[in-house]
Amino acid sequence: MTLPQRIFLSPHPDDIAYSCYGSIRNPPVPNLNGALIITVFNIGKTAPALQGHQKSQAEISKIRQAENEAFACSEGCRIIFLDHPDSAVRGEPNEGPQISRRNSTNHPIFHSVKETILNSIQAALGHASIFVPLGIRDHIDHRIVRDVAVQIIAEANILDIESSLIYYEDLPYAAFVPEHEIRSLARTIISPTARPIDMSLKAIWARKKNALQLYASQVTPFTRNTITQYASRLG
Repeated sequence: MTLPQRIFLSPHPDDIAYSCYGSIRNPPVPNLNGALIITVFNIGKTAPALQGHQKSQAEISKIRQAENEAFACSEGCRIIFLDHPDSAVRGEPNEGPQISRRNSTNHPIFHSVKETILNSIQAALGHASIFVPLGIRDHIDHRIVRDVAVQIIAEANILDIESSLIYYEDLPYAAFVPEHEIRSLARTIISPTARPIDMSLKAIWARKKNALQLYASQVTPFTRNTITQYASRLG
């Protein structure tokens, strides 16, 4: 099988459609064709757009996986699922002061997540650009995925880290954080000289809205409006 040139690490089934749809449609690094989406925490029980419907954890997980597969298919991407339980299933808060102060590498699930991600991307290390969440607002699942990727790249001794690791702004969380705070986080997490990649969605905005509709169990009018407002903020 041909190695992917772009690997999108998605904490949850909808994160890539929310946060870096432009990088799926218009690669920020030239000549990067072929994409793989790796959904890490696809065992979940949350479906805010299905409130009032009594569904089990297994049913919701199945629905979310099917939505994610439909998105990948619509964009011509391969997709794999690592079958880790998300923070709601694990029964822990996903954000807050106690999460912000916690070192994600000490989390009980960190090493099992690292093992499965490494097994999925090892053959492509040094050849693919890997897209990871920046971790805006410290969602624990997003931080684990981000820090696993950073650790894997560091241990692989890859010299061209700037091309190997590309961070995306987590939506909808980024919409609630001022731009200067996002830039400050990027400088702290990545490096003081980290450079942003600006990408216009004007030409593909209609496609992104259609893609979001594939996540019928997750995308509420509030979520859709929040993502739209954030896109307008960026221009």
